[in-house]
Amino acid sequence: VLDMGDPVKIKDLATKMIHLSGFTVKDDKTPDGDIEIQCTGLRPGEKLYEELLIGDNVEGTTHERIMTAHENKLTWPELEVILNNLDEACHNFEHERIRDILLKAPTGFAPTDEICDLVWLERQLASTKKAEELFISKPFGRTDAPENDLRSEVIDPDFGKPVVLTGSQLPIGVLRTDGKENLLTAIEIAAKWDSMDPERGPLVREVVVYFGDELLRGNRSHKQDAEGFQALVSPNFPALAEVGVHVRFRRDLLLRPRGEARLIGECDRGVTVVHLTPCMTADALAHQLAMPGLRAAVLRTYGSGNAPRNAEFLAVLSEAQERGVFLVNVTQCTVGSVDANRYVTGAGLTRIGVEPSLDITLEAALTKLMILAAKHEDREALRAAFKLDLAGEQTPAELIR
Repeated sequence: VLDMGDPVKIKDLATKMIHLSGFTVKDDKTPDGDIEIQCTGLRPGEKLYEELLIGDNVEGTTHERIMTAHENKLTWPELEVILNNLDEACHNFEHERIRDILLKAPTGFAPTDEICDLVWLERQLASTKKAEELFISKPFGRTDAPENDLRSEVIDPDFGKPVVLTGSQLPIGVLRTDGKENLLTAIEIAAKWDSMDPERGPLVREVVVYFGDELLRGNRSHKQDAEGFQALVSPNFPALAEVGVHVRFRRDLLLRPRGEARLIGECDRGVTVVHLTPCMTADALAHQLAMPGLRAAVLRTYGSGNAPRNAEFLAVLSEAQERGVFLVNVTQCTVGSVDANRYVTGAGLTRIGVEPSLDITLEAALTKLMILAAKHEDREALRAAFKLDLAGEQTPAELIR
């Protein structure tokens, strides 16, 4: 390694070049100068100095301007594997794979920017337009309508395109708004291309919500805070990605449908929610379940799915089911799942045919029933369909127990 001498400041070099060309520098001291020097900073991918060494273990030699260094090296079989993988990735224009190979190799590669190759960025944009990706920015935030769950269900589960919902707690015109960052990151997530998929396509292919540095599955999310910036949570399912300097996706959690763009147009509005309270009487329950055209009802129960077990209360539920109403047991708790057989008070509901809902949220259960009730006229057919995991909205029973 050669000692190339003291570093040269770029501004000093530019000033000297201007003077050697017979011109003067235009600045605050000489506003009538010929050429102004503007310091624009580093562009993505640029650096101020060349890295000739990996590590700091430099040793001198008998010549004061020549040094040596001991660095890690690979055996030829190890290096050959890396070179072959790089060659394949380069020929396939797989920039993310190239970056990943270099990061894992013992080369000291530590980039500070995302991929900034202009050709790759242009192809990403062109591919996104060509695929006609669907991006939805719904300005929810101060409202509590379960739009995220509704879209998860009314969009066919095999849709295969990204639908990213976002919003803000403060209006986007307010100085401290969270809306700008949310919107820009949502656009980036929607446009993310899956370079590791041999058939290509968008990385996100489902309805998701980006809010407060986390990417959540839409039908798993729940709004818990009306004022804080971390307003939405996914109580029973991990975040699909965490966002900081980098967007780190959980590829093992993402759904991978490949269907055509199709919306489900019909919803049955004959679905209601019954929130159980300690003072609720059998007459009050019967009144709520007597709604004309009622097809299904969500019972908000206590704890792991418990409810009053007096005869009058259970008789009202049984009578509703005899009229063809499908009843679903959903806990009032935010975290956890319904295990109706854990206590006697919950087992009574299961015995008369109330369906335990596992770990589905209230919003997702309500929306799912509205969609399925429009497809299935028979109560038992509706029950069978409700048990299925359609779009990642619930964890299979065998994984919970």
